[in-house]
This record gives sequence, structure tokens and C-alpha cells, in this order.
Amino acid sequence: MAVRIVSWNVNSLRSAMRHGFIDWLETDRPDIVCLQEVRAELKYLRPLEPLFNGYKAIWHPAEKPGYSGVGILTRLNPVSIDRGLDNQPDPEGRSLTVDFGDFRVSSLYAPNANPGTPKIEAKCNWLKGLVEHVSSRNDKPIILAGDYNVALAAADSFASLSIPMNGCTEEEREAFNRLFTECQLTDPMRAEAGNQPLSTWWSGTSPEHRLASGMRYDYILTSSSCRDRVSSPAIHDNVFGSDHCPTSLLLNVDTDHLPQAQSAGQQSLI
Repeated sequence: MAVRIVSWNVNSLRSAMRHGFIDWLETDRPDIVCLQEVRAELKYLRPLEPLFNGYKAIWHPAEKPGYSGVGILTRLNPVSIDRGLDNQPDPEGRSLTVDFGDFRVSSLYAPNANPGTPKIEAKCNWLKGLVEHVSSRNDKPIILAGDYNVALAAADSFASLSIPMNGCTEEEREAFNRLFTECQLTDPMRAEAGNQPLSTWWSGTSPEHRLASGMRYDYILTSSSCRDRVSSPAIHDNVFGSDHCPTSLLLNVDTDHLPQAQSAGQQSLI
């Protein structure tokens, strides 16, 4: 069975829902949707769940209202859930990992950081924590879907590598690269696109903004061990509702033994 996994920084879930998110979900029907920047407390997310027909909603919101937060909508029943990196405190709601038995899926939202500020060190430390998180879960394939706030290569950025800007510093790129080398990960989208420029984020939300160059901050990384089971990586820059667009891939894996998840309008995992 091919499991379709989508990642999308919705830049406020409630805002995205006002701009067609539910129509997109009902039309596209991915098996697993990894969300970043849901920007809502649990008391506001719960009432939305009946609208996600056929999906179980799993949330990890930030403690600060209207800030950050990640979530996963899934049509497959999860085995277990980890919030935070290695179950460490995660008050900003940046990491959510769901075990589906034969594979894991993480929804991740890396900190943003202005060059030349202490936030760069904090971001690199977060990426270091992610390396440790993934390394301790190498018993099965893992799919790391999210907004890393890093443009890894020249083809991922409209900015010159010599211009210091968010996601383009040497420190951030080195910290991000350690994910690949130390955790044996691969980037299926870049492997397929070669040196073709790719963008998943633009400076605004309208179609006109996407006529200009953007940045690739959003990636779905996979364990190298399952690379031959991954296909059809894609960037959906024709889908609007956020300043980011969705990305997706197919994972060929046996899920016959996994029950379908209850509708998100029924019992949910918090």
C-alpha cells in the first residue's frame, strides 16, 4: 500500500481554514497530514476536529497563545506518540512524532533565527536535539516532515550564499546537514529535482507573490533505508491558504495490519 504523506506550514490553521483548507483536505485525502504553525491552543483546536472528516487529530500546541504548534491528521491508527525531542520539554510545540508500527512520522517546526543574534545558537541547538531524537529511533524508518527554516542549498534560496539572512547562514546549514550525515537521511525532492530551483515559501499569501522567487524551507526527509520505497515527491505551489505551500511523497509500506483511525470528530489523542 502507498501511504501519501503531506507536510504543510499553514501559518495559522484557523486562517488556512478560512482560505480553503477543508476543501483541499476533502479533495486531496492524504493519509497523513503534518501541520506546522497551527497557532492555536487546544481549546480552540478541539472544536475544529469534527470538520476533519475521517481523520484523527493529534496536537502539540505551544504554551504561548497564537504561537507555533504542530499537529498531525491521520487516517491510520497510531501505535504511540512522542511530543518534544526525546520527550524533553517543548513549550513552543515544535516536535511531534507518531509511531505507526513499521514506520514513524514527525511533524517539525524549527525555530526561526535572524543572523548575528543569539537565536542562531538556539536554533542550531534545536537541530542538534533533533539529531539525537532521530538517532535514538533508528530501529525503523522515520519520515521527518516539516518547516526547518533552512534553505540548505543555493537552489533552495533566492538569496546569494554570501548574503546573511534567515535560514541561509553557514551555522544553520551545517547544523541541518548533520541530520543527513549522522542520521542517514535522504531528501527525495532534491534527489529528483537535481539542481532545479525549488521554493515552498514566499513573502506573501497571494498567487502574485508566487510569481517571484521564494525559499525552500519545507522538506520531507526519509531514512536512507527506505529510499527505494519512497516515490512521487512533489511541491504543490498551486495550493494556497498560507505563505507556504504543501509538499508530499508516497511511502510504499504494509499498513494492512493497522486499523483505520477514528474520525477526528470522535475521540482524539491529545
